[in-house]
Amino acid sequence: MNPCQAFFTQHAKTDAKAIELLNTGKALEFEHLSASEHSPGPVDDTEYVLRLVLNPIHVNPADGTLKPSLMSDVKSRGGSVQRLAHVSREAVIEGGRAHAERKNAAAGDNAQARSVFGTVKLPVQRIREVIVTNNGRAFGVFDTAKKTDPSHANIFLIAPEGQGARSARIQLMILANEGFQTT
Repeated sequence: MNPCQAFFTQHAKTDAKAIELLNTGKALEFEHLSASEHSPGPVDDTEYVLRLVLNPIHVNPADGTLKPSLMSDVKSRGGSVQRLAHVSREAVIEGGRAHAERKNAAAGDNAQARSVFGTVKLPVQRIREVIVTNNGRAFGVFDTAKKTDPSHANIFLIAPEGQGARSARIQLMILANEGFQTT
């Protein structure tokens, strides 16, 4: 097992994976390794990843714009995305709809129903080009394939929290808005 797989196995249930990843001091090294035994390989700069946009979690009800919550997971457990080199947009949307239906059924009548509102297509190279002043790269994109979803990857904030990290998340939201497409 490579050190990246060991890290992600050890922290599988950790909600603060981004902080733990930063604390290793090896995030940039790990990005070039597979984090899963189900991996099709590390995420390449030339790839595109897709993030599901769920209503109402990621969408402002008043105007249909994206909420910052779309990318808030990057600073904790990782922003879940699918690699378009290994899955189609249609399959991601179909899987998202099935996931929303399961969540809605589990939540019952008291919760606001979730639905797939769209997707955000992000170029990996541009994600990796976001820089935090004096601290280097802001984000890493890691191959975190699952047995049931070999296209799975995560975007993590790999820079220390602070003003620079907040600015980086704003830049990531700008990229998200550029790649946004409704279903």
